Amino acid sequence: VVTSGPAGERRIAAADFLTPAASPLGAGEIVTALVFPVVAGSGSAYVKQAIPATCYPLSAVAAAVTLKAGKVGDCRVAVTGVFARPRRLAAVESAVTGVAPSRGVLAKAATAAGAAGDAAITDLAGSGEYRLHLLAVQAERVLVEALKDAGVHLE
Repeated sequence: VVTSGPAGERRIAAADFLTPAASPLGAGEIVTALVFPVVAGSGSAYVKQAIPATCYPLSAVAAAVTLKAGKVGDCRVAVTGVFARPRRLAAVESAVTGVAPSRGVLAKAATAAGAAGDAAITDLAGSGEYRLHLLAVQAERVLVEALKDAGVHLE
């Protein structure tokens, strides 16, 4: 994560940025870029359902996968809009990592995403229950797209 502020530009590791703790951004600092390394056999995707009045995400999910010997060797999935702060979805990542990708595996991972609901936001745009359902749908969709980007086409 690349940021810019009064002290100039700096980089923050995604693991340090996507935590439930306080934001690592300093006063007057904003995110200006996200940098991802390009790795052979890898793919990424992003899906977002915007709140029409604001264009902020009701739920948005990003995924990056790397394939090794026909299996998912590495998987990173993050969500924003559903919880008070963006977060990684470790249960989804573990459900996909180390196995050959299939619709069944992705459906199981999506179930893990929807069960991550320990404080989903409820507001005028949508209930926490709706956001969790949307998260599960988007988690499966974003994994399908990331795998497609890596060269795996599931039926």
